[in-house]
Amino acid sequence: IIGPEDLPANLLQQQNITSFTLAEVEKAHIKKMLLHTGGNKTKAAQLLDIGVATLYRKLEEYGLGS
Repeated sequence: IIGPEDLPANLLQQQNITSFTLAEVEKAHIKKMLLHTGGNKTKAAQLLDIGVATLYRKLEEYGLGS
């Protein structure tokens, strides 16, 4: 479990949560990258430094649709 001391201060100010699992942090970051790229999965995968197939697996795993 990632605790508050492991997160940037600005994230703690935005969230009123004391701990996050790695999966929660990963899901939130993927969602943020998809918003940033206007839903462009290829560009989001590049920014995340993962393959497109990996991104699609993560989207399915986290129930983010495709």
